[in-house]
Amino acid sequence: MAIAAHPMRPGRTAFAQGMFWGLLAGVLQCVFTFVVGGIGGIAIGLLAVVIGLLCASIAAAWKTRSLGAGAQAGFWCGIWSGLLFIIVTLLTLFVLGNRQLLKDLYLQSLPLYTGGLTLQSFVLVGLLSAGYIFIAALLGGIIGAIGSIFGRIVPRRV
Repeated sequence: MAIAAHPMRPGRTAFAQGMFWGLLAGVLQCVFTFVVGGIGGIAIGLLAVVIGLLCASIAAAWKTRSLGAGAQAGFWCGIWSGLLFIIVTLLTLFVLGNRQLLKDLYLQSLPLYTGGLTLQSFVLVGLLSAGYIFIAALLGGIIGAIGSIFGRIVPRRV
């Protein structure tokens, strides 16, 4: 009877898969949003995040044979991709002072927007960032649960 040398740890596998796919999806989202630009770039960037969520959950569920690991991987993927995107956005605002980016974030429609980079702008971007990460994590868990079903269906060859 063979005993596995390293038993699967669903939590550790889910975190690792979520971090890998989340950072990859976050980089792709930043590239498409800031380099390509426009509505098409934003849409393709968000599509990259959804694909990253599915890949993370399928990989974690396939490796551990656990539906919960897929949902956890989707959650972590949402957290990591959201954090990376927000950090790049804030650095772009801080370093470049790009007013067009502020307009793209719809801050000019808010009552406190003064037209430049002020403390209020950073606070508003911070609040939007927290909301974005919360939504990304929530949707990551939901999409991860769906993706983990596919990861569990695929047979494993040992």
